Amino acid sequence: MKKFDIIVVGSGTAGSIAAYFGAKRGYKVCLLDGKPRYKIGDKICGDAIGSRIFDELGIPHPKRGEYLNIIDGAKLFPPDTAYSITIKDPTQAGYIVDRLRFGQGLMNTAIDAGAEQFDQTHAISLLFNKEQVTGVKIKSKNFNQDDFMADIVIDASGFHTQLRKQVNFPYLEKEIAPTDYIVCYREILRLKNPVVVDQRFISIYMDNKRAPGGYIWYFPRNEYEVNLGFGVMENHKSNLRDYYQKIVYEPFIGDEPCTRITGGSGLVSVCKPLLTGVANGILFVGDAAKQVNPITGGGLMSSMQAGSYTIQAYEKARESETFDALALWQYNLLFQKTIGAEFAALNLLRSAIQSFPNEVMNFAIKNRVVTGEEISRITTKGEISLSLPELLGKLLRGLSKPKLLLDLNYLRNRMGEIKVLYRNYPRSPSYLGLWVEQLEKINIQVRNRYGPSS
Repeated sequence: MKKFDIIVVGSGTAGSIAAYFGAKRGYKVCLLDGKPRYKIGDKICGDAIGSRIFDELGIPHPKRGEYLNIIDGAKLFPPDTAYSITIKDPTQAGYIVDRLRFGQGLMNTAIDAGAEQFDQTHAISLLFNKEQVTGVKIKSKNFNQDDFMADIVIDASGFHTQLRKQVNFPYLEKEIAPTDYIVCYREILRLKNPVVVDQRFISIYMDNKRAPGGYIWYFPRNEYEVNLGFGVMENHKSNLRDYYQKIVYEPFIGDEPCTRITGGSGLVSVCKPLLTGVANGILFVGDAAKQVNPITGGGLMSSMQAGSYTIQAYEKARESETFDALALWQYNLLFQKTIGAEFAALNLLRSAIQSFPNEVMNFAIKNRVVTGEEISRITTKGEISLSLPELLGKLLRGLSKPKLLLDLNYLRNRMGEIKVLYRNYPRSPSYLGLWVEQLEKINIQVRNRYGPSS
């Protein structure tokens, strides 16, 4: 039996950051991953990350090779692609990363700080003392099966985590509903001719017919390479590559000669985060905690921030030398009052967007019903902060679609309410039930108006 202060299950973005901060503060940290070490970090995603998170956490920015392109913002296209909105926000400018090299860099940063890593090692089950998580039972290709014990376990094992299903704690969801995630497929392509889009911007295409519940992306990696992919609701997942070929590859690449470097599919949660990321002796972080922006599907920045929060909560719990949910509750307060509030509000917006016909999205972008600055504020802060004169001005531009403006005002109010609720997240597990009731009232209102995804 091995004893640690902290066991981190999963060496991805969230897990590596948690392990780094834990080891940096002098704790004995175990970092587990089922993959061989040289494959850790490889994952299907858009590979874009804002640069501000590195300054906020005080960690080095990616090195050249770990990042492939520097981006200034995004261009948002409606279904007809005739117009676009440029979203340029200095706080969101950043990098297109090589997902494997970037992940390897974060993992090595944690190991260099003192975390002890065990690759090709699976946490097959949690260990309990009554209802308190005390460690994990592991299975490894590198050594005989053993039990690893610790003060806390941090579950950073990703979307498909099996550990959360083993924990019984009030309001801790064990499953993710099909309406709460999208299925993604993407390919990295090397073109014969230079990419024709502005390489300083990623391109996002909204289309509720071709990519219902998600979007299509075209992210330049360099002058000749592109990350091209899409996400759709779960009921479109059959024949995913054929679907990609028809709705993405042929319209964007067509007969242009190119080489497929890599490709693959994955699942991404697009919903509000876990109602609680804490139970007795265990914290959930990253994809294992549904800590993904419901609009953009981006989770790198939020998982890194949440990874640092886990160690802050552990340090506070050490003051009392107890590691039950109450002692670790600081993690919920740090996350839910900030990122959680933003993502819960954006989840309401997602419900509305999914209900909009393509013609409404074409109209909204063509007539600048929402500007790039406003979209940036919405997606980064989870709020529609428009004054009455601004709304009246938009009404004049959108007279032929008055319902769109009514929806905008309705969403502004509901998103504001949900952010206030999250900023008043309960300070202990005892009051979580009442808080969930209040949250569900808002969700029901939006669900009745737009659909089930809230």
